[in-house]
Amino acid sequence: MLGVPEQPALAAILLGPISAAGIEIDLIVQNHARDGRVDLGFTVPRRSLADTLALVRERAGAIGAEGVISSERIAKLSLVGLGLKSHPELIARLLSTLAAESISVRMMATAEIKVSVTIPEEDGKRALISVHRALGFEERGQKPSPRKKRST
Repeated sequence: MLGVPEQPALAAILLGPISAAGIEIDLIVQNHARDGRVDLGFTVPRRSLADTLALVRERAGAIGAEGVISSERIAKLSLVGLGLKSHPELIARLLSTLAAESISVRMMATAEIKVSVTIPEEDGKRALISVHRALGFEERGQKPSPRKKRST
């Protein structure tokens, strides 16, 4: 959702009804845009995109949003591990590996034990293999594990 007037509990106002509908919400990112407005992005399972868009569009006008955009063709790539937050070099290596492969990061979110990025779906497998290699997982005999498809 683009250009939403900034207000307390914005995410709750928008995401509450989605959650109440039983739709899994992941990777929530809120950016302060301009002139007291914010952009809010999040991912949902692809199978839930149409229902999610209906709920979001229903509220967009009521809260004064400038627009709603979505993308069905994204992949989410995550690094997960204890102490990840205290190893920023891993996040830097993730991002530099994607850049070296000319893969654009659309969204990024970090937490204590996880960093996730969304990228174009067509780059997903290549990104997974490249990051896996760059972080040395190949040398330890670990295999990449692709997961469910997502939408924003």
